[in-house]
Amino acid sequence: MKYQALLTVEGDKDLIFEAFSPESKNKKSSRSEYTISKSREGIKFAIHAGDATAFRAIINSITRQLSVIEKATRIT
Repeated sequence: MKYQALLTVEGDKDLIFEAFSPESKNKKSSRSEYTISKSREGIKFAIHAGDATAFRAIINSITRQLSVIEKATRIT
């Protein structure tokens, strides 16, 4: 099975995009990948994975980094 999802995150588009830019260049493997883009609605992640485990791992990676960004913006 192949898995794909489109995730839209609302918030500070520039901050989120910049935070993910270095990581998104390295987030392509034989099992999963994602691309990131800005839109009117927010930041869009197009996620593709070849199996359920890889899909879960890439989703966890993205949400983990979003959690760090969210916590950091609350501190400042």
